[in-house]
Amino acid sequence: MRRIRKKSAGMLAAVMLLAAACGKDAQKPDGLVSMDAVKGYEHTARVEEEPEPTEPGNVPTPPVPTGAGQPGPGVGDHAEEDGYETTNDTVYVAVSKLNLRTQPSTDSEVVSQAVYGDSFTRLAKGSGEWDKLEYNGQVVYAFAEYLTTREIKKQTGTGLEQFVADAKKKMNIVDTAKQIYSYSDLCEDLEALKTAYPGKLDYKELAVTADGRKVFAVVAGNPDADRAIIIQAGIHAREYMTSQLVMNQLEFYLAYADEGDYGQRNAGAMLDEVAVWIVPMANPDGIAISQYGMDGIREVSIRSDVQEWYRRDRASGATIYTFADYLKYWKANARGVDLNRNFDYGFREYVGAAEPGAQKYKGSAAGSEAETAALVRLTEEVKPVLTISYHATGSVIYWDYGQTGELRERCESMVKKISQVNGNEIRYAASDKQDAAGYGDWCVMSKGIPSATIEIGVGTAPLGISEYSDIWKRNALMWAALMEFALK
Repeated sequence: MRRIRKKSAGMLAAVMLLAAACGKDAQKPDGLVSMDAVKGYEHTARVEEEPEPTEPGNVPTPPVPTGAGQPGPGVGDHAEEDGYETTNDTVYVAVSKLNLRTQPSTDSEVVSQAVYGDSFTRLAKGSGEWDKLEYNGQVVYAFAEYLTTREIKKQTGTGLEQFVADAKKKMNIVDTAKQIYSYSDLCEDLEALKTAYPGKLDYKELAVTADGRKVFAVVAGNPDADRAIIIQAGIHAREYMTSQLVMNQLEFYLAYADEGDYGQRNAGAMLDEVAVWIVPMANPDGIAISQYGMDGIREVSIRSDVQEWYRRDRASGATIYTFADYLKYWKANARGVDLNRNFDYGFREYVGAAEPGAQKYKGSAAGSEAETAALVRLTEEVKPVLTISYHATGSVIYWDYGQTGELRERCESMVKKISQVNGNEIRYAASDKQDAAGYGDWCVMSKGIPSATIEIGVGTAPLGISEYSDIWKRNALMWAALMEFALK
């Protein structure tokens, strides 16, 4: 992909937001990235009870909180301090919100919160983590890493909201307003995207399923790049919104990758260095069952099997659902195998269901299913430096499979980066063990590949389309963060 230096007004918002999302460590305080557990961080959905600026370019003076400490010194009292170099230049806030504090410490009082694009006179540049700014006639401190000397043109709305709104005007192929994103939609969208963005993506058939559908692998950017990542979605049937999400991400990066710099890197340039492989619908047969019930099944023999499995499960008490709901909440493939329990790590130990059905049956042998075998072949072929599995629901990140040493450190660093972007809670096996024999388990424990499972949404799957807007905002910047991490 070509590196284009043109910067639209819409892209400028994304430039520094991506710098925060992709190029900063989770442990750094005071840039609004996502981690409530780290002092100074907030997520846009969980803002501290501080007054927020209401007009672009103006940060109001909030009332002094009860019990607040003394305000910082006035500007006239400013004097050179050890570790600070007088500058008196103009700087701009490069994250969605930034705390302004009375002292260079996250333990000090927050005077106010500045927003993306607000400008300040920087009185002195610190040799450490903090810069000294002028705010309403007094000296305040802000985390230096989230300030830039490059002018940021202000827009209405927050930077991220405006950028996503601008992007939606240009993205007109993947429909994110419909409740059901089907296999037919996927096939049509892949061809439409290939036509709309010639030379920027390609796709191939990985497998043909029991009910006659294809599992596709799509590559964005340079397929011959030295590094690759794999993102798979839709492996659990009722979690089909994940397929809609990764296809939306694909169009987003095809549409905008070359239009500006993201943090310290251009996204188009990163796509030259990292091949992004996605398997957008790993379980098309199961998804058709969840979406359309018996009408989603093509083969007469499979229809008969599904009906028999339901009668058996209802008689044994394994389900209390009506037949319609049994199909709606289907997780398995058309052969009644839970594909995310069919990989060859922990397969023997996993018990689950004893027979095929809607969920939890691991299959007759590890890798017995065409869909599972396809993911294994792709992984062994492209040798990714990381893999991501999108699932629903819970807005959490699973990653802890018992790995140790450098692999564990790398995995943990990656999930912290992911949490920076989408605000999802990081889960640890010590308190929340997962079922075994999944794709992530196999990648980490058998192949030594850093891997994480990102759960989207908060409702019961299938998720309602009303959740999609928030899910998209949380995950729109994910590819850039993952590519940046892959290049480290």
